[in-house]
Amino acid sequence: MPALAETGAAASQPAPPPAKPGSFRLWIVGTIVATVAATIVLLALLNYAKFDRIYQQHYTSRFILVLDDMKQTVERFLALGLSLGEMGDLGGGLTRAQALNTEIRAIVLTNSAGEILTRTDQGGVLLPTPWMRPANEMPQRLELPDNMIALTAPVRTDFGALVGQVVLVHSDAGRQASTRQLLIHLGTQTIGIITVGGAIAAILWMYYLGRLRYRILTTAAAIEALDGTADGSEFLTAIGEPLDPQLPLALETTLIAQVELSAATMAAEMELPPEEDQTSEEAQK
Repeated sequence: MPALAETGAAASQPAPPPAKPGSFRLWIVGTIVATVAATIVLLALLNYAKFDRIYQQHYTSRFILVLDDMKQTVERFLALGLSLGEMGDLGGGLTRAQALNTEIRAIVLTNSAGEILTRTDQGGVLLPTPWMRPANEMPQRLELPDNMIALTAPVRTDFGALVGQVVLVHSDAGRQASTRQLLIHLGTQTIGIITVGGAIAAILWMYYLGRLRYRILTTAAAIEALDGTADGSEFLTAIGEPLDPQLPLALETTLIAQVELSAATMAAEMELPPEEDQTSEEAQK
């Protein structure tokens, strides 16, 4: 009784809904398109990062050239016997160097203790005091508030003694604006490529999977035709377009073998005497 109750309960449960046609294909195509889209996005981000790094190096190299020129000018004045405190604005050289590029905000000259000897901005740019002491690296780079970048180059005498440094402060807003525009443009193009390419890929893969599904079904139908109930015309119709081109020949050979085996079995059965006759003959003996 409990078993019957369980059977009845199982029978009363609703059957699972049948799978929607094409849902499996949509799942496969969606996975493929999502993978390709993610790959395209990663490639776009890698290209953007590479461009940003190269562009930043090129953008900064312009200011490094001005900084190196100022460094060499100061070192030439040192070679003539002047001290850093006596140079002032280098005869207007610092101001003219700043005028070469509108993005240069200040050019500062310091001594070995980090004290500012002269500057072209009248204190408009605040620089951290510990960072103002000269170092051996050339150039140093420091990010400041308001999208400002400070670069330094050490100043040395002819004997290699470190006596001060030249500091150049420039704005990085122009480069950041350019990279933002590039990112927006690249993002728009990437979305367009993913949309068009994804649609084309989805159509092609849906067609391919549809053909593959048809070949799988026809192959299964051809194999089911070997149950002996289908005649030759039904068998050839069931074969259709199988997965393996050699499958029709193999199935036809198997069907012929089945027919021959059936014929041989029937012939053998017809040659044997009935069981009742054999029993009566044995009883008479």
